[in-house]
Amino acid sequence: MTPALLAREVEWLDVHGLYAERWQGRITPESHQHPAKVQPAVARWLVRHGMECRYWKPGDVCLDVFGGVGGFLMAGAWAGLRMVGCELERRYWQMAAGCDCAGVTKAQWVRYHARGQADKLIYREGKDVCPLCRDLKYVKHSGRIPCSEAHRYEGNFALHRWDAGHPRPVIVCGDSRRLSEIIGPAVAALTSQPFAESINDSRPKGGMVARGKVGEVNIGQHVRYGATPGNLGNLKPGDVGAVVTSQPYAEIDVAHIHSSKGAAHEKMGR
Repeated sequence: MTPALLAREVEWLDVHGLYAERWQGRITPESHQHPAKVQPAVARWLVRHGMECRYWKPGDVCLDVFGGVGGFLMAGAWAGLRMVGCELERRYWQMAAGCDCAGVTKAQWVRYHARGQADKLIYREGKDVCPLCRDLKYVKHSGRIPCSEAHRYEGNFALHRWDAGHPRPVIVCGDSRRLSEIIGPAVAALTSQPFAESINDSRPKGGMVARGKVGEVNIGQHVRYGATPGNLGNLKPGDVGAVVTSQPYAEIDVAHIHSSKGAAHEKMGR
């Protein structure tokens, strides 16, 4: 590693000001329910750093194994990467990719939504319901039961234009441990892991609060990552004490790295 490259490595660690930017206007209002979205400036910063260091280049396939509502996926795609993501929670996958919503009848709303059991409409009746219809609320003093017709729900990807130089991201709903079964080789994974401990334990009844309303949909409720089996955020305290690891660098010439570091230190007088 040359002194110039070493100086650049140190410079890129400065994250001052990257957390001031927000996603307003670039994702759907209901997507703010996600309790720990990657900040847009942080995502762009990491993508740009990887480009500068030649970890990846436009056209390369990169993954986000904790896809969420698509933040990292869009940041990578805006830089020309072919981004493929995986999200376990169906609600967040829908917010990113969109879906065909079956709608909610008045009878279904009374049976499920009014009892706080909207998710059972999906599991018991096999209906694919979008995030907006899943959160349908009764408007006080309106005198009418909420319902909705079948429609196309457009997610975050649909809010932006994509072309050959900025390919539209792809996200699948499922367990990322099986992602390799459906995609080919990828050069890297850019992701933001669940911060469940800091979120679930810091607020009563869990989750961060996303304020605001969209039509009859109240998006101000407390939100957890989700209850899908396999969700890392649902590990009970004590299940795992800690994980300390170093990922495999199978394609890197370790001997070359050590010799380069030694040369750089010698030039710097160390």
